[in-house]
Amino acid sequence: MIGFKEFLVETEGLNEGLLRSGAALAFAAQGKRYGDEAVRAYRTAQQSFVGYHRKSEGQKVDAIAAAIGHLLDGLIATRLQLGSVSGQVTAK
Repeated sequence: MIGFKEFLVETEGLNEGLLRSGAALAFAAQGKRYGDEAVRAYRTAQQSFVGYHRKSEGQKVDAIAAAIGHLLDGLIATRLQLGSVSGQVTAK
């Protein structure tokens, strides 16, 4: 078993900058994915209102409920995107 000082000497060649860059790239890719999911959810919510004026009262209520569900999905994805971006900033 090696001591702490020996460990420090052996790991001196560890390139922290490379690890940080890799982590930042991973968080950036994750943030992009969550951003795309948010946009998709918001657009789906928007599509719930297409032809809204021709729908019956029950169909309108169903459309509103579906739109709210998609909006909530979009908000969750946006929150995850923000978490990824803050992770990216921290990794740098």
